[in-house]
Amino acid sequence: MKYSPTHSSHSPSKVKVVLWVFAIITALEVINILTGRFLSHYAIFPRTLNGLYGIPVSPFIHGSIAHYASNIVPLCIFS
Repeated sequence: MKYSPTHSSHSPSKVKVVLWVFAIITALEVINILTGRFLSHYAIFPRTLNGLYGIPVSPFIHGSIAHYASNIVPLCIFS
């Protein structure tokens, strides 16, 4: 396949998606901090049936600022 500017790995639409994901995860982290980590109740809790509800939302909930930073930086760099 020939090189085409529309097939660039950093097309504006891909960058927009990464920025939206960054914004959503960051907003949820700020809300989680301001509510005293209330959203952490929706995380995965091992060995409990109710803990399974956290599987779909677990990529968006972090246990600490360090956890958030260690996930968001690679997400933005490698996306």
